[in-house]
Amino acid sequence: MAKHCTQCGQLLPDGVKFCTHCGHSVESAQDQTAATRAVAPTLPQVSPEKRHKTQSDKKSITIKKSVLIPVIIAIILIIGFYYTGKVFTDPQRTVDSFRNAVRDHKTHQLAQMIHTNENTKVTDAQAKAMLQLFDKNPSIYSQSLSAMESSAKHSGKQPSGSHALYQLKKSGKKYLIYDNYQITTNNVHPKVVTNLKGMKVGIKNIGKMKIATKANSDDSETITLSGVIPGYYTIIGQSKSMNTSQSAAMLSNEDNAIDFSGTFVAISTNLPGAKLFIDDKDASKILSDKTVNVGPYKEGDTPSFYATYTVNGKSIKSNTISISDDESSDDYSEEYEDETTTIDDAESDGINLIFEAAAEEGFYSLNRDDLNGEQNENTLDAYFQDYYDALSSAVNEQDNDYLTDYYETGTSFSQSTFKDLTAIEDKEISESLRSFDVTKISAADSETFTIDVTEDWNEYYYDDDDNAVDKDFTLKTTYQLKPTAPGQLKIVGYKTNGKSEK
Repeated sequence: MAKHCTQCGQLLPDGVKFCTHCGHSVESAQDQTAATRAVAPTLPQVSPEKRHKTQSDKKSITIKKSVLIPVIIAIILIIGFYYTGKVFTDPQRTVDSFRNAVRDHKTHQLAQMIHTNENTKVTDAQAKAMLQLFDKNPSIYSQSLSAMESSAKHSGKQPSGSHALYQLKKSGKKYLIYDNYQITTNNVHPKVVTNLKGMKVGIKNIGKMKIATKANSDDSETITLSGVIPGYYTIIGQSKSMNTSQSAAMLSNEDNAIDFSGTFVAISTNLPGAKLFIDDKDASKILSDKTVNVGPYKEGDTPSFYATYTVNGKSIKSNTISISDDESSDDYSEEYEDETTTIDDAESDGINLIFEAAAEEGFYSLNRDDLNGEQNENTLDAYFQDYYDALSSAVNEQDNDYLTDYYETGTSFSQSTFKDLTAIEDKEISESLRSFDVTKISAADSETFTIDVTEDWNEYYYDDDDNAVDKDFTLKTTYQLKPTAPGQLKIVGYKTNGKSEK
């Protein structure tokens, strides 16, 4: 068998001990080879077919592992995600979040948590109103929380007979798998009633104001405001004549409407022309023989009223009537004393401001706002009746003092009049009034009145021949009257326009 050099591979002749090409020892190589063969075990021979099958099996196992491991990991992740999602969508978790947000007064978080039946956005201001409601009415909060706890334990089912304002309810699915739970409530629409046209009403810091366009003093208008969640709100009303507000719990649409109707009070007096004062301030209103409405006033207002009547710098004052919110203080009974009444009684009965002096006999006052009205006619009938009686007494008894209440003493007019009367007295003429008729009343200027009167007189005297003369005659006279003090009218001039005998 041919041999080769183990060093350089040269073909060696038989029997050589060294390589003829490189000089490498041939025996040592053979000895090493022999030794190696002697030591190394004999391995079984594997056929190519068997070797190929083994390699295929190993490859198949590797492929299976590469598929199964990701699947197993995916299953583990899915199970993990499912239970994680179940934890995060646990209804009790929603209840706990609500409880904690209420405890910590986190209005913004609460506003995001709460959903309404009208799908309206809940604002932070509404959430704050809800917290105020819970603070003022803890039972409402505890009732709502108890209902939520029960719903969380029973898959969103509401407890029987529950009237909780805030509830936990199912609302579709979350991530297509889990039941979604929400804190829900029904919107409340506050109502406001007012009789003040143009009044703006609304909820403080929430939404837009609405305007009462149909209201009037005879017919009130009810305005429905925008929906809000149940809470404690301040409702405001603003108008030219009255600004008001009222805070109240808004729990349902069945709540009573907030009444912003103003109370109007009818003021009357026994002395037309008097100036009205409200709360010691000039109300810029002159009272007449008709009632004057003042207001509006709201519940809790306590105004006081009186009037003054001023003539020629001299004033008198009526009684004072005050409105109290204490019904037990109602003593509206004394005729002239200062009094107290309630706003309800003032609205229904009105307020009558009495000038005690005006109720007495001999008090004369004319109303410039209704010159030919009944009140002036009655006043002048009484005035001239008293004047003519005094004139007759002055002539018949020859005493001009009877007329001092009707003339301004010391004036040229009074002196001339008294002189004429003295001449009549010297002739011993007796006069008596048959009748008179006030035909016209007018205002001569800002201070005096012009009064036209038709007078029927009887005159009895003796003439120069000592013959008795008894005759009736009619005078048409224009008088000028001037108020000089409250209740006083003075004749400051007159003119006889005609005299006819009957």
